[in-house]
Amino acid sequence: MKKGFLLLLLPATLLPVACTRIDRGRDIHSDFMDFVYLKDHNRFVYKSKVNARADTQVFLTTHFAVDLPKGLKHWQVLGNEFVFEYEKKQLVYIQMAYQNESQPIEPTLRNVNNEEVYARLSPYWYERKYPEKILKENHPGRISKVYSDGRAVILLYNVKQENVDHFLRLTNGLTYLN
Repeated sequence: MKKGFLLLLLPATLLPVACTRIDRGRDIHSDFMDFVYLKDHNRFVYKSKVNARADTQVFLTTHFAVDLPKGLKHWQVLGNEFVFEYEKKQLVYIQMAYQNESQPIEPTLRNVNNEEVYARLSPYWYERKYPEKILKENHPGRISKVYSDGRAVILLYNVKQENVDHFLRLTNGLTYLN
């Protein structure tokens, strides 16, 4: 009897482990975005037709496509900010400027300080109910970098050193769409 019970319990214990990645199965297609789960990476396309408005001023949404690593655990869109989370709180954060509020510049890649990390990620961190002290700490063996081209800011946060080149190679392929 014990052996039969153990065999019934085994699939239930394996199920949560098998379902921790969300970038499998059917792609997501909607009016404002596509999320395509390819074999070796994911492709996120933002194509919202909804613009921001303040009084009489209209801010035109920037449409873009970006390749992202596999292993996605969670993602969310907050206005013109996009957060993609991977294992051990490795994050890709993208802030997209509005079309009529941005000026393209020569792309730069730089280190990021804890104040900027906190300013950009604290709303996401708070919503996920992660301990705030983790966001404010430096993490040995982890790298955080910011890429900017005047229209987009891409923050790679807490990325394992062995994953940095892969994350950068994919996210640097960000393209703007009409």
